[in-house]
Amino acid sequence: MRKISSLLAFTLLLGVLGVIAPPVATAHPQDDNTCAEAPYVAPQGDLEPFLAMPFARQISKHNGLTVSQGWIVSEDEEAHVSPGEPEAVHGALDFEFSTHPNKGFGVPIFAPASGCIYSSYQSFFLTYVDDQGVSHQIGGGAGLFLELILDNGYVVQLVHAEKVASGIPHIPAVQEEDENGNKIEGVWAPTGIFKPTAELKKLGVRVQKGQFIALMGDTGIQLDYHESYDPATGTVAPRNRQQYPNWENGYAQLHLAVYAGRNQDGVRQGIVDPLGIYGKITHDHDPYNRGGAGQFHFGEDTVFLTRHGTIMYARP
Repeated sequence: MRKISSLLAFTLLLGVLGVIAPPVATAHPQDDNTCAEAPYVAPQGDLEPFLAMPFARQISKHNGLTVSQGWIVSEDEEAHVSPGEPEAVHGALDFEFSTHPNKGFGVPIFAPASGCIYSSYQSFFLTYVDDQGVSHQIGGGAGLFLELILDNGYVVQLVHAEKVASGIPHIPAVQEEDENGNKIEGVWAPTGIFKPTAELKKLGVRVQKGQFIALMGDTGIQLDYHESYDPATGTVAPRNRQQYPNWENGYAQLHLAVYAGRNQDGVRQGIVDPLGIYGKITHDHDPYNRGGAGQFHFGEDTVFLTRHGTIMYARP
C-alpha cells in the first residue's frame, strides 16, 4: 500500500491542520502557570535551527530511522516548490523505523524543544480503489497528535501517536454529524484547536526538551477499520494490528510539521520545510528514501540542530 502514501498522503492530511523498554507514560509537566500566564510571541527574524530529533539517538541508530516521505507530496510533483505556497506540498517529514522489531510501535517520542504542549485527535476517511479494482476506506486524519508551542513562537506538530503521556492536556475532538444529525462513525474533528495560538498556549503545560511526551503509533491512518477514540480520556483503544494493518505497510509513523502559529481563524501560518527546501533526504536526494535508512542532508534553512555536522537528538 506504499503507493497510497506517495500519491495521496497530502490529500489525506489536508485537514490536519528502540529496542528498550518504553518509559512510563507520564510527562511530569512543570507544575506552574507559565503557559497560562506568559504571553505568546510570534516568531521574529530569520529562521535559526532550534529542534533536536524527537527520538533517542541509540534507538534511531540501531532501528533504521528513515524518512518515508519528505517535503514533496508526490513523485511527479515539481522538485522546486514555492515557499509561498506551502499547502501545495506535503509540508512535513514522515519518520519510520525500517528495521525495528515492532515496526516502530511503542518507540518513545521526546520533546524536540521546550515549550507548552497539548494534544487532540482527528479522523476522517477517503475512498481508494486499488489496482485490482477493490474499494478501500483510507483514514486521512492526524489520529492522536500533539502541538508543542515553542518559546521562539514556532509550533511543532507531532502526528499519529499511539499514546500520549499522562499529564499532557487533551483537547477533545468532536464527532461529526450527517445532514440528518446522526453521528458519523469514525469521523472526528479537533475543533477545539482552531483558534489563535495565543489562546491555545494557555491550554498547554510546560515540558522541557528531551522530556517523554508520547509513544509512536499509527492512529489516523486506518485501512478499512475504525479506531475507537474516547474524547473523555484522549485515548485510542488498542487493536489487533496483524488483523487490521494500516495503509503505511503496517509501520508506525511520526508525521512532524513546523509552522509559525495559527491566525485569528485558527489556520496554520508560515509552514516551513523541516529540512530545508533543498535539504532533501539521502539516496540522490530522494524525498521518499526508497533505499531504506540513510543519512540526512541539510539545506541552509534546516530547523534541526547539528554539532560538527552531526544531527542532535533529544536523548542519547
